Amino acid sequence: LVGTLLMRVLVAGWSMRSPASSLHDAGYNVTAADAYGDADLKIRGIPVISFEEAWRQRARYDVLLYGSNAEALVEAFPGIIRGNSVSTLRRLADVRVWFDFLDRVGIGFPRTWSSAAELPDNVEILEKNPSRHGGAGVRPWTGGKIPRGSILQEKLDAQSFSASFFSSEGEITLLGVTEQLGFDREISETLHVPGYAYCGNILLRDWDENLLARLSSIARCLTREYRLVGLNGIDFIMGEDCEPLLLEINPRWCASFELYERIPGFLPAVAQIEGQLPPVTALPVGAVGKAVLYAPDPGVHVPADSLKWLQDGMADIPMPGGIIKPQHPLCTVFAEADTRDECLKSLLAKAGMLYERLEKNHAC
Repeated sequence: LVGTLLMRVLVAGWSMRSPASSLHDAGYNVTAADAYGDADLKIRGIPVISFEEAWRQRARYDVLLYGSNAEALVEAFPGIIRGNSVSTLRRLADVRVWFDFLDRVGIGFPRTWSSAAELPDNVEILEKNPSRHGGAGVRPWTGGKIPRGSILQEKLDAQSFSASFFSSEGEITLLGVTEQLGFDREISETLHVPGYAYCGNILLRDWDENLLARLSSIARCLTREYRLVGLNGIDFIMGEDCEPLLLEINPRWCASFELYERIPGFLPAVAQIEGQLPPVTALPVGAVGKAVLYAPDPGVHVPADSLKWLQDGMADIPMPGGIIKPQHPLCTVFAEADTRDECLKSLLAKAGMLYERLEKNHAC
């Protein structure tokens, strides 16, 4: 424990409440460079700094754990980087080479184009900017010139999932599979989600063994090609044939990782910092989920008692008195149950109760 207290850890990314809190609670000396600086961090006494401050002060820290939107800091960080290397991130940034590789090794993915001239007729198309994370760079294709760095991809009638795995020396351990909530219109409307923005996952304990074997094979192939290390995620869709079609790889901290903390004795952030995976047992319940609530129109005036939301098991709590603009993240709720449907029902019920409370108090 003495070594962990002396180690100065910088956790940097768009929303890093989960790993920063876990590491702090485990005894690490943590500073968070986080876009939101929510009450969860401040109540724990975790210093919160801006990305600009993190850049200027980067030499003060021994170790970096990074999430999305921290690529520039990763490039310049002089200390130990936990997770994938700068060279791996650079290789994965070239999406055309990425899809060429998938095609070459026989890993399926939706039809993808880099030129509008190649598009077939009567097909729903999504425009995607892979440099923007959390679904922010996804929108229906309406024609015109493709923005630089974007691709076009066929929109298929399929469910969306994420698989998480830990890579080490060319081998992988598949941690689990989550269902993504954002592609269900009813769920998105309930949570006031803008477009295809990330709004949560449900981690399920039980999956078909053939699917798990296929995902493990894909993860191992990617690990060896790109020399992946530590925690990684892949997003994929799956239709009735149960064949995963890859959408993207997330070679950095992912929002879904915190659901794995429900596995006894397993803290993903600690595993990432220490660079090794402890023995991982099964999820003790059938389903564990999180849902990100967004502010409805015309926005939310954060009530004076918002810190009490922490007592209700919520997270990413805004400070009292603040104003959350419409379609910006408001907070996160959690639930667990024996089944996926029961877990989802509980998540939406908790979301509904908070929205109702805010409306009753004229906060939105």
